[in-house]
Amino acid sequence: MTNDLNSAFQFDVALSFAGEDREYAESIADRLHARGVRVFYDRYEQASLWGKDLYEHLDQVYQGAARYCVLFASGHYARKVWTNHERRSAQARALRENEEYILPVRFDDTDIPGLRPTVSYIDARFTTPDQLVDLILQKLQRPLEQATSVPAAVHVPRTVEQQRQLIVRRPINWEYLLFAGVLVQGKDALEPKWRDHQLRYARRTRPALSDDEIGSFMQGALRELAGITSNIERILKRTGFRASRGSR
Repeated sequence: MTNDLNSAFQFDVALSFAGEDREYAESIADRLHARGVRVFYDRYEQASLWGKDLYEHLDQVYQGAARYCVLFASGHYARKVWTNHERRSAQARALRENEEYILPVRFDDTDIPGLRPTVSYIDARFTTPDQLVDLILQKLQRPLEQATSVPAAVHVPRTVEQQRQLIVRRPINWEYLLFAGVLVQGKDALEPKWRDHQLRYARRTRPALSDDEIGSFMQGALRELAGITSNIERILKRTGFRASRGSR
């Protein structure tokens, strides 16, 4: 019965996520795809999406093309226009059929409009991608042992959030990726100083003065300027004197 139900849809699951959470979502998509699950993931559908009216097409996908919608809830997700469009389409489907369709996966505790706090969810902060994939397979009533050895794509983490996701996933040699990410972040932090060095520009490091210190600073600067001016005048007078003697 479940197999017949799944075959009625173009996709087994549709993934809805914010771009900032793409790395984790892509790891799930790759793992599901390796297990023969039909996944709607935008990078898998680039040719199909090319030229389409995405507003209309995505509404059709999230309302009727998939058996389940895996929604990756986060602060980024709540703020994005396209994720809210996908969410409203998925919620319309869930309301119409009055059964579980949206499967929430939370990166944080951000409130998602229309997603009730009583709805059971998976916490990505304490769930590895492999564990989440196993849960999705159980939801689809697929055997867990039919996995193939297709590795999920991994990248050097460039942000704190990507580091957190890497630590949760812990792929092969994740320690080296984490170390590389720390080095990359340090390099990015030093980038402005390197540019200053190339331009031979030294930034002022004097701390900001208080109101009481401004007067003393200005007086000292004026005295220094007066001394420089006096020295210049003395040099000019000497030069002029010698020139006048030499002309006689």
